[in-house]
Amino acid sequence: QGTLYGRNASAGAMNLISARPKFKTEGFAEFEYGNYDSIRGTGAINLPFSDKMALRVAGQVIRRDGYLSDGYNDAESEALRASLLIDAGEGTSLLITGSYAHQGGKGNASVLLPDFSGTLPSAVPLPSNPWAGPTDPATVARIEYTNPTNSRHIVDPALGWVLNGFVDADIYSLVMDFEHQFEGATLTVMPSYVGSHFKNWNASAVAVPTYDDTISDQFGIETRLSSPAGSRHKWVIGAMAMHEDASSNYQSWIPIPPGSLLQMTEAPHRDDTTLGIFGEANIALSDQFRVIVGGRYTREKKIVDGS
Repeated sequence: QGTLYGRNASAGAMNLISARPKFKTEGFAEFEYGNYDSIRGTGAINLPFSDKMALRVAGQVIRRDGYLSDGYNDAESEALRASLLIDAGEGTSLLITGSYAHQGGKGNASVLLPDFSGTLPSAVPLPSNPWAGPTDPATVARIEYTNPTNSRHIVDPALGWVLNGFVDADIYSLVMDFEHQFEGATLTVMPSYVGSHFKNWNASAVAVPTYDDTISDQFGIETRLSSPAGSRHKWVIGAMAMHEDASSNYQSWIPIPPGSLLQMTEAPHRDDTTLGIFGEANIALSDQFRVIVGGRYTREKKIVDGS
């Protein structure tokens, strides 16, 4: 996996292949309901415009109440993907795929440890509910009792910090897959764009709310020359280039004595350019014995600046 997919695949790679458009009319719809008012709806439709062009559109909607008492750790997402396949004949095809996904809801949060400040008197006990969220009255009372001089800055409903936890993430992509089959090899060229905007206010650390606002734009292209399908000996050589421009604003509010608050802010900007070449050969010496040889060279430059 590292040879073909890069150093980040040293622990393995998952290759997810979406269904391609077909030259026939078909579709499906699924609906699922579970506890916590969990709802999932999935569907797709495939429409051929001719024997050379077909469109497939698929979508999914998910809703689920939060696992914690105040609604945190919930699920709210929508996704849509459209794929257009153009078969030009003579082994030449073009697949254009665009997708959009959104994640919302209240987002993630944590609960107090069973021994949270266990050395203190038990005048205000720990929440009896192990799933009491950060804004649960029992959790708020225990935090205020443990650190009365400054915890109110964190959990005071008037400030609305923890109470207004949210996730607002958008991910969109456009990928083109051009393929041409020569007599002894297949050429594949894949330019792509992936953009995202992630905003999140969470209480993953119960008494330390954090805010994150990250924007990323990634452009890439990969070109491969590979053995034709069904070949006894399989091989592939290729090259890739990628550039990502990302910026983030991360803030964290940490209570410090006496009765004050430390606000940490990080606002870095990242510029990442990657170039790579790779190749692999799978040689079948017999029906029971084969040799795999592969190599990859990657050059990556990252620039980070900010405060």
